[in-house]
Amino acid sequence: FHLNSRKIYNNKMTGGAVAKVARPAMMRGLAAKQIKMDIGMASVAAVLGGLAWYYGVAKPRKDAHARFYSTYDIEKDYERMKACGVFESSKTIAEAAE
Repeated sequence: FHLNSRKIYNNKMTGGAVAKVARPAMMRGLAAKQIKMDIGMASVAAVLGGLAWYYGVAKPRKDAHARFYSTYDIEKDYERMKACGVFESSKTIAEAAE
């Protein structure tokens, strides 16, 4: 009874005109077309974003590290820190050795 009464209610409200009107041709498959376009645009944006990150952040950082470590002398840096007193234990080790 419930389904029957609903069908009658819908026919009274719309007059049956809505059920007879066909969708325009451009509406057919619109969601599928839109999703394909969105996936394509997202892919292009992801590739462009990845390239921008690589050339704008990662590559300069990598090059800066390479430049720094090409001239870095670890022994010289160790002696400088030792002279400043960064390594307190090295003093006691040196004193104990003497």
